[in-house]
Amino acid sequence: MTRDDTVRAPSPTRPRPAAVEWLALGVAVTLTIQYAWLLDDSFVYFRYVDNALFAGRGLTYNEGEYVEGFSSPVWMLTLLAVRASGIGWWLAVRLLGVLAGVAFWALAVRVQRETAPAGGTTFALPLLLLAPNYAVLCYFTSGMETPLVQVAAAAFALVVLRPRDPWLQVAAGIGPMVRHELAVPWLLLVAWCTWRTRRVPWVLVATTVVTSAAWTVFRVWYFAELLPNTFYLKNVSLVRQGFVYLRDAVEPYGLHWVLAAAAAGFAGLAWSDRRAAGHVDDAPPRLRLPERVVLLVLALSVTAYVVKIGGDSRHYRYLAFPVCLAVMSTAGLPEQLLARTRWRAPRVVPLVAGLLLMTVAFTRYPRQLPRHPILATLGGEAAIPEQRDRASKGGPALINDAAAHRHHRDLACPPWGRCEKVDRRAAYRATASAAGAPHRGLVVDYWCAGIYARPEDRAVHSLGLTDPFLARARMPHARPGHKWGLVRMARAIGRLELATGNRPARGMFRQALESGIAPVWVRANLPTLEVIERKAFNRHRFRENLRLALTFPDAIEPERR
Repeated sequence: MTRDDTVRAPSPTRPRPAAVEWLALGVAVTLTIQYAWLLDDSFVYFRYVDNALFAGRGLTYNEGEYVEGFSSPVWMLTLLAVRASGIGWWLAVRLLGVLAGVAFWALAVRVQRETAPAGGTTFALPLLLLAPNYAVLCYFTSGMETPLVQVAAAAFALVVLRPRDPWLQVAAGIGPMVRHELAVPWLLLVAWCTWRTRRVPWVLVATTVVTSAAWTVFRVWYFAELLPNTFYLKNVSLVRQGFVYLRDAVEPYGLHWVLAAAAAGFAGLAWSDRRAAGHVDDAPPRLRLPERVVLLVLALSVTAYVVKIGGDSRHYRYLAFPVCLAVMSTAGLPEQLLARTRWRAPRVVPLVAGLLLMTVAFTRYPRQLPRHPILATLGGEAAIPEQRDRASKGGPALINDAAAHRHHRDLACPPWGRCEKVDRRAAYRATASAAGAPHRGLVVDYWCAGIYARPEDRAVHSLGLTDPFLARARMPHARPGHKWGLVRMARAIGRLELATGNRPARGMFRQALESGIAPVWVRANLPTLEVIERKAFNRHRFRENLRLALTFPDAIEPERR
């Protein structure tokens, strides 16, 4: 059989999900809602959306300031569509989490069908490992884009296994718009599909080119940038902490042992099949080893980027894509082993085995938690305090679990009930009549939920998530994504903005310098600050904005103390 013959083979029939797969779905949906939470950063998205839909300020964090302070265009558009239907934020987060979880499950079932021998007993190993996994289920909610990231992982896995399927190519082609780092595995996926099918996967390429080009044109016209603000903030090198982050995400769940055992199992099967060649009447089922290796390569490509930037301050979040993809490379292993024994297991066997394996996976939880998270969610325990260790300390102390926000007094919501305190739609609508007028007040803070609760005020995010000046400041990280040294600069910017009547615009920094109220770092960085001003307070003139987007100002040097 030639390489092209294998991909031209007709698609197998799709039997109904096995009982163990339905069991995994029920467990995943129930625990997804039970573990539901809101990450503070999600309120950045919420403020953008409510400003656009209810306050009449456009897609902005502050009226008149055009900064793309979010990481996922697809998630932003999804939230805009859901919020426009009138759904509250707490319901929207859980609803989208469940829908993403079901989509992930359906794709994982298809991965199982593609990798296991036809007609045998179904064990669905990846689902049994992931369906009760605390980290995976936490990030089907949180309010961030991670639900789409995990669904994208399953879509990428299926394209590797079925490189000719156009609908799967469309699903994977949106990946780089879900998270920018998915552009790397996307390039590898294009190369694999081209080699495997001997033709360019034009649907995959066109989907990415069209969606990315459309958003880039919008980004230039609206934000006068080629990259989001978060890229400038987080484009650093913290490799040592990145390896700590990798270990923190994998070790508590024993995933490194699972992958090692699966690799040994597939290697043993391949060796056994090779020795038995010519001595059996029936050829053994295909192991699809090249596809499994490609899945691991795609996972490693994102892992390398995450390690480079030092990971995240949240357990598992930035490794959601590679973890899900790597676990899917184990699909079909139990079924392949059984196929060699020619033993057809009774129906109760996969159910019992699946229940036992899911129970073991369920009992695992992050080292940051003193006890199992299900006990905390049922008992409403207090949050684990946020860490603010110095960068020189490093280590797992710089990584927090979801519990730190799940039980925070500003964010805590009942998993199965309503939560009006995180929804400020009426307050945003009340500000619509004042559109174009100066903001009532100014808030300088890093707590996104607190900023979201004050729609009438202008905000300077003191860690730089939505502020174009702070994002480009050369400042060491105290922990991944957190530069506490920016807080002092943020307060200085706040004072300058108040001096302009709380309506900052082009020329604000030069005016402050001429008035003698600017700090020393403004004088030293004035040309850079003025370029960024022109970007943030642009006039939506495409030619002018294109020139600005192609202008790359130097990093801002903070005042040396």
